[in-house]
Amino acid sequence: MTLKEIAERMEADAFLKNCDISVLVEDWKDEIFWQAVIKKQFPHYKIDFPYSEAKGSDAVLKYKDFVNKKLIICIDSDNKYLYTENHDLFKNYIFHTYVYNIENFQCNPNSLKQICKEIVLLDNFDFQNFLKKLSETISPILYFWLYIYETSYKEGKEILSVKKIRKVLKLKSEEIDITNIEETFIKLKENIEILLNELKTTMDWYDSAVEYNIPDIKEKLSKQNILIDEIYLFFNGHIIFENIITPLLNSVITKLKQDKISEIKETLKNAKGKVLEENLKQFENITNKDVATKLSDNFNYAINNLENNEWMTKIFNDFRRLKD
Repeated sequence: MTLKEIAERMEADAFLKNCDISVLVEDWKDEIFWQAVIKKQFPHYKIDFPYSEAKGSDAVLKYKDFVNKKLIICIDSDNKYLYTENHDLFKNYIFHTYVYNIENFQCNPNSLKQICKEIVLLDNFDFQNFLKKLSETISPILYFWLYIYETSYKEGKEILSVKKIRKVLKLKSEEIDITNIEETFIKLKENIEILLNELKTTMDWYDSAVEYNIPDIKEKLSKQNILIDEIYLFFNGHIIFENIITPLLNSVITKLKQDKISEIKETLKNAKGKVLEENLKQFENITNKDVATKLSDNFNYAINNLENNEWMTKIFNDFRRLKD
């Protein structure tokens, strides 16, 4: 079958299922996110996600010439619109995340505080400030990553590969001291410096790029309203979410749990009988929640709080095209 015939078959299958729309996504895991986005705007819609063995944006974009109001494509931006004009992200009936990928939306500081409050009844860790410092710390990698992809510098792509960046930006919960978070940033900066030095040894024009090209990239990002405080949203979301935010949140919850237990013990130190024991047991039952499960649909905060999320708002504005 041709791609056109497959696309027509997808629409026909959706019609037979009494669905309003067919949505092509990169992976089945992305269905939850895009369904939540679409349902927020079109609550009555029945959505069909056609099965495909092929994964990734390139696989679904093969159908870009056959999209319409009944068959749309929803993908991660992967920052393509930031380093090349050769992309399909802004074509009709193609929708994208604007931030690097879905996982970036799971790193919202307000939603992370909310998770802490739900699990340990405390939320006194400053995630906003942490993400701001993280953005400042990792920004040199993003600037050079964009420059390298903009210029198609092959050796640079190898040095700033996902595998190498993962290795550099990897935190372990047991090694994070949230009472001295600066130590975490010192280690990250040291690792980043090693990676950039490796890049410098292969790029004879590295210093020139720092002086002339990187400022141009910063200006381009600024024109897109991408501020340095939000660089974490345009960094590879898998790395930020899995290597930074998940271990950080586990560490924060462990510390806050200890603080809450100390607070309960202090409050009930003169209590009689099993009052203290019962209160501690009750607290343990309340806090016996899986962090990974809480994080899995953490993007819902951005979907339900558009006034605090410019990039999710852009996605919603794009979906208005379906109403035209």
